[in-house]
Amino acid sequence: MFSLDLPTNSMTSSGIEYPNYQVLVNNKDGYRTEMRCHEKSGITIECSFEQMVIRHLNTEKDEKFLESLKTEDNHYIQALLKKTEVLNCNNIHREGETEEELSWDKERCREFIKSKNRASLINFFEKNLDRTKQTCILSHLKFSEEFRYDPKKSRWMDETLGSEEANPVNRACGLVNISYLEKDPREEYNKFSWNLVANNIVTKKSESFFGARCSLLDTTAQGGEVSYGVGSGQYGTSTLMNCKYINFSELY
Repeated sequence: MFSLDLPTNSMTSSGIEYPNYQVLVNNKDGYRTEMRCHEKSGITIECSFEQMVIRHLNTEKDEKFLESLKTEDNHYIQALLKKTEVLNCNNIHREGETEEELSWDKERCREFIKSKNRASLINFFEKNLDRTKQTCILSHLKFSEEFRYDPKKSRWMDETLGSEEANPVNRACGLVNISYLEKDPREEYNKFSWNLVANNIVTKKSESFFGARCSLLDTTAQGGEVSYGVGSGQYGTSTLMNCKYINFSELY
């Protein structure tokens, strides 16, 4: 999806420098974003973003359920086991699974059906949780933002404020995005690279967007602003995501 072009800058008709092209990364969020900007007027630019997001599935509910299996009384466990009587191990199938993995899943299912007790129930869900933790969502998103130059701060300020028309995530999560573009403060990068600094306020924290909790986008919970820049230091690209399995979700 992304090209291998180096970052490039341009000048507006008013002589103000702005980013023409750059790939922005931030491993904390699992984002890789290709940014392309063009001049709208001497003091405004429009930037289009093509974003690849890599996230782990949310396992919070699964973890709480698994813990409850260890403490619930026997009546609850027996009722839960009764619901599994209709389980057909031959119908088990996970998207993207190899024949070897599918065979292993079916055998594990048969072992559970054979024993059917608290220990086997816990083991069954522990194995499922382990797989879920190794599954990542790979999604693709396109959106645009308009920026106006602020001469007092020497930065490009977001003019769209994260409108629903510009970014579908804003509609799903009630996201208000106040962001700006500034030259990378590190001396070795300052000549050519820019940072996108985002301040996201989420008004629908309990909602989810394609398997990811909206609350994860709220930068106020992370201490304020989050920066996306070139791959070095805090923007490094060497973090191991532990994605043994991939769940593809085409967003918009």
